[in-house]
Amino acid sequence: MNQVLADRYRIDTELARGAAGVVHRAHDRITGEDVAIKILHADAASEPAVATAFLDEAEVLTELNHPGIVRPRDLIVNGTLMALVMDLVDGVDLRRVVIDGGPLPSRRAAVVVSEVAEALAAVHAKGIIHGDVKPGNILIPSDGGSVRLVDFGVARRIASPDAPTHATPDYTAPEIVDGGHSTDKSDVYGLGLVLYEALCGVSPYRGGSIDDVLDRHRAMIPLRPETVVAELWSIIESCLALDPADRPGAQAIPSMLRATMPLLSDEAADAVTPRLAPRPPVTPPEPMPFLAPTPVTPAAGDAPPTSVVPASPVAILGESSETKGRNKSKLLIAAAAGIVVIAAAGVLGFAWLAGATVDDSKPYEPQADEQTSEDPDSKDTKDKKNNDDSTPSEEPSSTDEPSSSPTGESGGENGTGGDSGEENGNGGSEGDFPGEGPIGSTFPDKPGGR
Repeated sequence: MNQVLADRYRIDTELARGAAGVVHRAHDRITGEDVAIKILHADAASEPAVATAFLDEAEVLTELNHPGIVRPRDLIVNGTLMALVMDLVDGVDLRRVVIDGGPLPSRRAAVVVSEVAEALAAVHAKGIIHGDVKPGNILIPSDGGSVRLVDFGVARRIASPDAPTHATPDYTAPEIVDGGHSTDKSDVYGLGLVLYEALCGVSPYRGGSIDDVLDRHRAMIPLRPETVVAELWSIIESCLALDPADRPGAQAIPSMLRATMPLLSDEAADAVTPRLAPRPPVTPPEPMPFLAPTPVTPAAGDAPPTSVVPASPVAILGESSETKGRNKSKLLIAAAAGIVVIAAAGVLGFAWLAGATVDDSKPYEPQADEQTSEDPDSKDTKDKKNNDDSTPSEEPSSTDEPSSSPTGESGGENGTGGDSGEENGNGGSEGDFPGEGPIGSTFPDKPGGR
């Protein structure tokens, strides 16, 4: 083929084809490098929804910089010609690897999925959801380089929950089946199915009509094959949890897989026939019961336990009726005593207030019955007493100094107060572009055949 795009890219062999477009190997006449070019069919490019999705994919890829994601190089838009130029990665998608060669050895499967999880975590960290994680969108390079996550044709931003949701039936998360939007945990669900398929050779939900497949995602859970070690299976199970909140984040999966490496094998197992069981019913957690305190029996020779006043209603569960009666009587007596004390305090307070006013305009004069501070046994006191017995008392002189109040009473001012095929690799088959499901359908249908 001698076609040249934008006077720069000479089109060579075809790598993959789908309903919306085709992927070619091409040669960059300026840099001398081979590249991959994804070209929309003219009729697809004339549809606004398809054209917009294509431009969105190009924009998303320019924001991502990770060895597990194919790097975009150029975008060509000229009338009905729309093409995306990307790095060329020679290799085969994981779906084709499993179809041709059967299940991967468990150690190899863990390495592949771990690398995809790292790429997926980088995508999520940028606020983007891939939206179509499946074996057909995972490219295995023939040179042993980093595994690539490809086909961002249905990717969308986490901040745009109202964007249309597209999915391949075999890898559709239950919340999407129920009419919800895809999230980063929906990508993790797809990644769990990728690990299952790499180990077992087939998707556990494949078979029957699209409705049958979708219903199984919501109602059934795969059972562990004997060929998969329990530690690796627990990771698959966590990724396939019905509640997205119970699934791990993509960034946690690589370390979870690395922890299982000593238990894994370099020998591939035979393909298995999937077995499914009903998902366990979701029930709300039961409230914690209140427990009475456990009685402690003292050891021989120990002092008898001291009675303790209960601090809360929980502590008095199990008391006898006799004990409850004594406690009630004590409470009534204490309450009555409290009322008497309060009443007495009120009477005293009123009396104090009634007699606390002092007229500062004239000198203080002690009352006749006021006690003096003299010692009754002193000589002067005895003489005075003798005189008082024989001489009538006299009124105090007006020139006497006013005596200070023995109680110090005055004023009071100072008183205290928280399956795309492989977009840019060899081995893609017809129907693999871009992200067409392994059963030949996409849910719901994306304009242009996705």
